[in-house]
Amino acid sequence: MKQEERVKKIAEFIVHKGFKVKEGEVVVISGDWGSNHFINEAVAKEVYDAGAKAAMFITKPAPTHGKAADAVIPFEPFVAMMEHVDYWLDTGTMGWLYSDAFETVLKKYKNMKYWLLSIMGVDELEEMFSIYTPEMAALCKELNALVMKHKKLRIVDQLGTDCTFEIDENHRNVAQIGEINEPGFYTCPGMYNMVPKIGSLNGKAVVKCIYADPWGLVDDPVTVNFKDGRITTIEGKDTDVVNRFTKWLASFDDNIYKVSHINFGLLPKYQDFTDHGIKNERMWGGINFGFGHTSPVDMPPEGQISANHLDICTAKSTAYVGDELVMKDGEFVHPSMKAYADKILADLA
Repeated sequence: MKQEERVKKIAEFIVHKGFKVKEGEVVVISGDWGSNHFINEAVAKEVYDAGAKAAMFITKPAPTHGKAADAVIPFEPFVAMMEHVDYWLDTGTMGWLYSDAFETVLKKYKNMKYWLLSIMGVDELEEMFSIYTPEMAALCKELNALVMKHKKLRIVDQLGTDCTFEIDENHRNVAQIGEINEPGFYTCPGMYNMVPKIGSLNGKAVVKCIYADPWGLVDDPVTVNFKDGRITTIEGKDTDVVNRFTKWLASFDDNIYKVSHINFGLLPKYQDFTDHGIKNERMWGGINFGFGHTSPVDMPPEGQISANHLDICTAKSTAYVGDELVMKDGEFVHPSMKAYADKILADLA
C-alpha cells in the first residue's frame, strides 16, 4: 500500500472510528514544529470531507511533558477558542496533557473529547489502531467488570514485584483502545487504565523501565517501595541509578511520590521492552505504574496537582483481581478473557 493510502486510512480511523465526527462539528488539532504535519493535514481534510470543520494550532515544542507545556501555550486565546470545539486532537512532541490549558479546557467545556496521540508515525499509528477489534473490546469489558466487582488487585512478577491496590469507583477507570465514546481525555491505544483509591497502593515494584529525568531501560532492576499510596524508598545494585532517581523525585513537589494511575498494557505486538516509551507503557502483559500529576477528570473533584509525572513499567506480569487469577506471566488466563486474548494474539500471526 502506498504511503498516501496508509495516511488516509489513519485519518479515516481518527475521524470516523475514533472521534465519530458528525456534520457541523469542529475539530482542533494542536501540534508543534516537531509534529507529523502530513498526518495532521490528512486528518483535517477528512474532517472537511465529513461536513465538519478543522483548525490547527501550532506552537514551539514544550520543553518536557506535563506542566512544562505552559511555557509555550498562549493560554487565554487558546482556551477562549476551544469553547465551541467538539474534538481536540493533540499531536505535540510532548503533548499538552496536564498543562493548565488542558485542565482548564476539560473542566470548563464538559463535552470536550481530547485525544493525545503525540508524534506517532504511520507505522506506530497503524499498529495501535489495529487493536480496535470486537475481541479487544470484549476483553476490556470483561476486565472492567471484574475490576469493578472486586475493587482490589494484586500484581506480582518473577523479578520480585508484589503489590496491592484498591479501586475507587468514583475515579475514572477506562479502556484506551481507540474508541472515543464519551467526553474526557484519551491517550494512545492500548491499555486498560485504573486510578487507584487514594492511599491504597502498598508493596513494591521491581522494574527495569523508568520514565523520569528522562530515562528508559536500566541494566539492573530497581526496587520501588510503596506504602499508603506513595513511593517511600528506591533500592538497587546500581547506586548511581538509585541516587539519580531519588534525587530526581526530591526535586519536585510531594505529590510526585503519590500514585496517579496503574494500567494493563494491551499492545499485542509488544511483549517485551522496546526503545519506545509509549509502547512500553502499553506492552501486552505488562503493568505500568504512574505517579505524580493526576487530572481532576481522572480523580475528581480536585485531582492531584504535581509539577511532573513518572511512569515505571513491569513486563510479563501476573495479576489477581480479588482472588481471581486474570493474568499469569503476561498472558490472560481468566475464563472470561482467555478466548478473546487468544484470538487477538492469533491475528498477529
